[in-house]
Amino acid sequence: MDIDTIKTSLYKLEKLMYGYNFEVTFGIEVFENCSSYDDFAKQLKTVFPGTRPREILPLVVSKEEVWQDLLECLEYRGDNSAILILDEFQANAVKDEQAKYMRFIERFLSQATQIYSYPDSEGIPGYPVWWDYRYIIFSIDGQALFIHGACSD
Repeated sequence: MDIDTIKTSLYKLEKLMYGYNFEVTFGIEVFENCSSYDDFAKQLKTVFPGTRPREILPLVVSKEEVWQDLLECLEYRGDNSAILILDEFQANAVKDEQAKYMRFIERFLSQATQIYSYPDSEGIPGYPVWWDYRYIIFSIDGQALFIHGACSD
């Protein structure tokens, strides 16, 4: 699966996960020749001009923390004021698209992978209300995967 295919899949997921006062936004970018945070900061600013990566200190996180956070976000269905209700067909479609997303991310993970949380939503698409995440995954081949998501009302 290439980056364009996973972006299409995430677009489908956004549409599937639209509910009453409940909306999600997902994004993913692959940066080439990106072996340091400085390289990442330059490329992030090109894609998302409203970001402030030079002012942000990324936080080291483990693969387990990322998986746990992603699973909690993907499984969140709201509460009394905002809710995502899915019939069986929709629930299966959501699970399928979520699985594609997780498999794509998994391709970038290894023992040598460095993972950081990017703790600033400024300039990143999405409006965080119920949950949000932004992670940078540096692989040993000089690629950096930037994933982000948010759920709002």
